[in-house]
Order: sequence, then C-alpha cells, then structure tokens
Amino acid sequence: MLTFPDNSKEYLESFNELFKVGSPIDIKIKAPAIDLDKDEIVKLGHEVNAPMELSYSCYKGTENHCGICESCMRRKRGFQKAGIKDLTKYEK
Repeated sequence: MLTFPDNSKEYLESFNELFKVGSPIDIKIKAPAIDLDKDEIVKLGHEVNAPMELSYSCYKGTENHCGICESCMRRKRGFQKAGIKDLTKYEK
C-alpha cells in the first residue's frame, strides 16, 4: 500500500487526464523527481544548490516542519541517508 497515493505516477496521470477534459488550453503537470527516493532528491537539490531548507514537506501545515509526521520523518531520513546537513527548521 502506498503511504502517499497523491505522489504516485497513477495520480499524476489521472490529474493530467482531468486537465485534458476540463481545460481549453494544454496544461500538463510534470514531476521529474517522481522516480527518485528522498535521499536522491536531497542529493540532486544539493548538486544544483537548491535552497532545500525553503522547501516544505510537513503535512501539519505549521510554520516550521513538525518533525514528527511521516512526511517529516522521511525528509529527515533522506538528508541523513544522503549525508547532507539538514537545515530545515523543525518544531521537534
């Protein structure tokens, strides 16, 4: 079972089909990192000097990441596995 089904290729494809039917213009959402693991995303972000601390992964919606939800835990593990310092501000 997929933990976050809205991150699946099937969800993306379904969303793009919806745009085909519901929009008079050609809109398509692309997800170039959809096949990457969290640590691979962190490494790629580091390689291109992306300000990863400005990205937001938490499902709690607080100003800072909660640090305890599944999404925050995956984020932490991704940075740890990538061997890159995590500058994210966590509540816990």
